Amino acid sequence: MKHLKTALLLLFILSLALVLHGQNVASKSTKYYKVSYPEAWEVQEIDENVFTAFAKGNPMIPLTLAIVVTDIDEEDAEKGLTALAEEMLEESGEEFEEMGLEPEIDIEISEETRLNGIPTYHYTMSVGIMGLTTHTENYLFQSGQKLIVMSVVGAKEDLEENAEAISEIFKSFRLTKTD
Repeated sequence: MKHLKTALLLLFILSLALVLHGQNVASKSTKYYKVSYPEAWEVQEIDENVFTAFAKGNPMIPLTLAIVVTDIDEEDAEKGLTALAEEMLEESGEEFEEMGLEPEIDIEISEETRLNGIPTYHYTMSVGIMGLTTHTENYLFQSGQKLIVMSVVGAKEDLEENAEAISEIFKSFRLTKTD
């Protein structure tokens, strides 16, 4: 009986290693967060506070993971995620209008919730500009005086086709430091 349990345990460990190996994931770790994403995605880091990874495919609206870390002052840090998210969405709309664009913005989900046990503000939306429509799934986190926005952006079909990979990205996200 002891040998059977040992054999089953060994088989389980080997199968787990094969499953993890088959996923072909890469990771990004900073002093504020850690996230995994498909290894085949092309990475671009604009600076230490902006990370993006792109899926190959749709040239017009590439499927993109973007994580942005920004400083917030003490007053903003005390507002809470909902107020910060609402201000951010309002400012984004104003920026489009200042550029002479009047986007069609449809916010589908907008709620304070938790992701992997972390308080977050989750919102999904579609934005139509000049005949192109992008869809985004966004999570807004606060870590002390840092605001961390994680978004996956793409065409609706690409988001649906890659739903499992996107879900795994979100499941992997962790905050690594609180100020």
